[in-house]
Amino acid sequence: MCLLTIVSFLLMLASEGSAQKPKVWKAEVDRIFEEAQRFHLGIERPTNLKQAIDLYKQVLKLDPNHTNTYYNLAGIRFAQNRYDLAVKNYKQVIKLAPEDGHSYNNLGTVYERQGKAKLARRLYQRAIQTDSSVAMGYYNLARLYSKEDKTEKAMSLLEKALSIEPDNSTFVNQHARLEGELGKISNTTVGLVVGALAGVIILYSLLAKVKGV
Repeated sequence: MCLLTIVSFLLMLASEGSAQKPKVWKAEVDRIFEEAQRFHLGIERPTNLKQAIDLYKQVLKLDPNHTNTYYNLAGIRFAQNRYDLAVKNYKQVIKLAPEDGHSYNNLGTVYERQGKAKLARRLYQRAIQTDSSVAMGYYNLARLYSKEDKTEKAMSLLEKALSIEPDNSTFVNQHARLEGELGKISNTTVGLVVGALAGVIILYSLLAKVKGV
């Protein structure tokens, strides 16, 4: 076998090996991430957040841009009241996936827990600007406006949230509360009142005909 043939053969093997590495690497990342989720969510084993965090960190060593890992870590840190770390992780998600409206909303929730209402409001607004289907963004803004006694503004935002998630009991209950504050009559009530008035008018017309009025 000539030298040129040997070199070509070695290059071919190296090329095949390089092509296999990303597949093997991705499979390992996916395996560790799935294992972390099992401990995180208590799937097929007891929940163990410490173990989950350790595994998520392993994922990030292999793939520093693994968006879902930062997202899950942020959720854990929020539940642990480690708001500083939750902020750090949500910011990383936003950096990697700026189109993810839910992350802006979640980061706003963390800021609100930290007592940073103005910053939270900006994040909630950014959430619905980025993705108009983020119902919680409208709901959270509605809550803030409600606290400021801006009930009509809150109602408008809450109705947008309900248009996205009409069966969300939290939204429905909040809507009923705000409706009471505004002293509004619901559409259903209006329908019943109009129907009753129509019935009275028809009855009066019939009586008038009978009496020859």
